[in-house]
Amino acid sequence: MLFCPIFVSMPTIGVLRTISGAAEHRLRAPPDLGKGPPPRFFTQHQDHFDASNQQTWQQAYFVNDTFWKPGSDAPVFLCVGGEGPALDGSVVVSSVHCNNAVELLPETGALMFAVEHRYYGCHNASACPYTPWDPHPLRFLSSRQALADLATFHAHAVSAYKLSSANKWVSFGGSYPGMLAGWIRMLYPSLIFASIASSAPV
Repeated sequence: MLFCPIFVSMPTIGVLRTISGAAEHRLRAPPDLGKGPPPRFFTQHQDHFDASNQQTWQQAYFVNDTFWKPGSDAPVFLCVGGEGPALDGSVVVSSVHCNNAVELLPETGALMFAVEHRYYGCHNASACPYTPWDPHPLRFLSSRQALADLATFHAHAVSAYKLSSANKWVSFGGSYPGMLAGWIRMLYPSLIFASIASSAPV
């Protein structure tokens, strides 16, 4: 029996392209701390569904309170972080993330928050729910954990900014964050009054 080698021509692999048009080097670029407000941090649970796990980590968020008047009944806009470039201060002043919310701030007097996702960003790997030495680093990556993160942030913000039930929360997001923005409205209707889920696959 004779064996003949078969040569297959493989297509040339091209340059990575993104739907948003973001440059490849920006997909995992560190936050640009020169734009917008600096990050703030709050204590977050590593695992919301394991009562025996008492580990915590510092989750990053950004605030735009330019038009906010403390004690008012103005709404609260929550920009949900997700895949894509890591969040920086521009997210609450002018960026591809939730800019529709930013544009509504002068008219509504809203207080705006943007919460970085627990995995997509991790504030340049300085604030993550896992360490580089964790043998199973992806075990805390799920939409359930991310939604519970947002509910925990809601409690933090209500306390820190003295918000009341008169301040209606609206979640914003696009793509995967759009899914989270919609799901948090469904899962926690007592916390989120409305959701704007742009290009959400669900």
